[in-house]
Amino acid sequence: MGKSCVHLWKVSRMLFCAIVMSFLTVSCLEKDVYQGHDEDSKESELNGFFDFPTTKVVDLNVKYDLPQGYDVLFGVYDANPLSLSKDGQVVLNESAALAVRSTDKGRFSGKISIPASTNEIYIYSSEAGVPVLLKADLTGTSVSLTEADRVNMEEGAVTRAATYPNAKKVSDHGAFLTLGSDNAITWEPLGGKPLNVDEQETAKFKEIHTSVLTAVNAVLREGNKPSGLVIGGGDYKTDLVTKDAKVYLRYVCGKSSSMGTLAYYCYPADATLSKEYIQSLPKALVFANTLDESWDANNSSLERGTCIQLKYIDPEERIITDGQFPKGTRIGFVLYNNGYRKEAGADNNSFNVKHPFYSTPVPGDEQFSHTATFSYGEEDSKMVLVGFEDWTGDYDYNDFVFNVTGVEGTNEKKEEITTIAGDVTRGTLAFEDNWPNEGDYDMNDVIVKYKSETYYKRTTYLGTSKVEYSKEKVKDTYELVWTGASYKNGFGYKVDAGDDVTSISVSRENQKVSAPTIETEPDGAKVIILFTNAKKELGIENVSPEDMVGMSIKKVTFTVETAYNEEITSGQIPVFKDKAPYNPFVLTAGKRSHEIHLIDKAATSKMNTKLWGTGNDVSNPNLGQYYHNKNYWPFAINVDASGNNQDAWSIADKLSQHEGVRIDNSYPNFVKWANSKGTQFTTWWK
Repeated sequence: MGKSCVHLWKVSRMLFCAIVMSFLTVSCLEKDVYQGHDEDSKESELNGFFDFPTTKVVDLNVKYDLPQGYDVLFGVYDANPLSLSKDGQVVLNESAALAVRSTDKGRFSGKISIPASTNEIYIYSSEAGVPVLLKADLTGTSVSLTEADRVNMEEGAVTRAATYPNAKKVSDHGAFLTLGSDNAITWEPLGGKPLNVDEQETAKFKEIHTSVLTAVNAVLREGNKPSGLVIGGGDYKTDLVTKDAKVYLRYVCGKSSSMGTLAYYCYPADATLSKEYIQSLPKALVFANTLDESWDANNSSLERGTCIQLKYIDPEERIITDGQFPKGTRIGFVLYNNGYRKEAGADNNSFNVKHPFYSTPVPGDEQFSHTATFSYGEEDSKMVLVGFEDWTGDYDYNDFVFNVTGVEGTNEKKEEITTIAGDVTRGTLAFEDNWPNEGDYDMNDVIVKYKSETYYKRTTYLGTSKVEYSKEKVKDTYELVWTGASYKNGFGYKVDAGDDVTSISVSRENQKVSAPTIETEPDGAKVIILFTNAKKELGIENVSPEDMVGMSIKKVTFTVETAYNEEITSGQIPVFKDKAPYNPFVLTAGKRSHEIHLIDKAATSKMNTKLWGTGNDVSNPNLGQYYHNKNYWPFAINVDASGNNQDAWSIADKLSQHEGVRIDNSYPNFVKWANSKGTQFTTWWK
């Protein structure tokens, strides 16, 4: 064999060895990519197709016992949204509702999307006339709740001390007067239920209660300080002026957890008013216990509509007289917060008067700014409503609401337009940018947090039970957290917002983008491109992913507001056509034709379809299958952080600091969750 032949044989052998070694190396790399770094761990192998959802859809059924023509709003939660403040007040937590819906003839039936980890459903309503909170276990794909599922709020009520040094007994001279004959007690010893109810006037409430409750929901809405009402003004208009007539006080509703005590007082219109004068006036007890029947059947006894005739109190003689009030007399009210004494051993004839709130305002005094009044209707049937705020909190004046007849009207209202906050959806989107080829599966090539908030407009026509809803807007916030990639990737999403959209605006860091990239698809859907170079947005255009780890990088926030035609109305709260995160995608290296979406989410019309089925992609558009890899791994995931899962947002920070580390090594329960097809390890990120 000649030298040239020997040389050729050596070269061929070396080439063969190199090819074999390359094959072995590629095989090892493929095993690392497909099965994780720990070759002994079977948990890194996916046992079949899974679309990696962190949410689930359930059928929700809610039934309230409502009067005909009256419907309410309610929120859906995956954890108890109520808690006890340091003052002992039951308050609504900051956690947002998974969904906000309305009843139709007292019922709701529909599908809602909730976190996959949800095993309890809470229904909270701040509307008048319904239980505050319902609760049911979720064991399957549907759940039903009725008023029988109300949560007993006794444990959430205020903790009361055993004795009150400031308590006054009814029988004490100069203390409370009663509306009974010879100053007799007019309430039951246990529970404080009134015994002097005017049954005829109480029965009338059934004829008007749908319109009254509707008005309260509109004007004295939970968490919203009302505008255009007579609230704590120096002219004392919050106190009512009597006509030459009998005066009745009718309980309407209450949203407080306090067992308060309501009393009233009278004074002439020309009296010189001061704090000391108001406090010195004789007070007559109306309701011993103001806790609404919807809170706790064991502790509350005050039924909505309960009506009691008031009697004139002579402020000088300190006596009560039957019949009509002298025309022009002013009536003021005082609500003693936690006034009713329920604790063991109490004689039920004494009350805690440590925390009085008066309707007669005295500027600069906290005790005299807790009342709002408004009226509506025709002059001969004027409805006058008084609302108390019994804590130093949100000043929505719906803690205790009552109607008074035989008095002059106050601030007139005809209709009320309110913005209603609806569903709130949160989550984290994490992408691999090497599709259709394999990546390192650290899922941090582009990381975006999102929050979507929906808003509605509600118009209430006071004096009727008519309520109209319309879509107002959707506010979507996207925060670019990280880009652990060499590519300069972009990000956008496709949204089927519907035909009733009037405008879409985009802002970056609270500065409006003058010419945002908004495309219209053949099917009418919108495509919104927020950025085309994530590295540039974060100010790290020339920094490698490895060098980024540990750097302090300023995140960038984009806001998209979609406005809707508010002239389109309905009797129930409408549901938006699409829901965040919509159909998000990254643009590899900023190329508009190279999109990477979540599993089984179709690309836009600008996608390069020649990429389907190349590399390790096994997508089949004819079957509606997109972004599938032969070993079932995704190229993008959405980790829902809605409701009680807000801690899922933390995944963004962890993934950003685990450059080159597969997600199944960063989160060992990730594969266990996937192999259980989402039935176990539903909070794998914890």
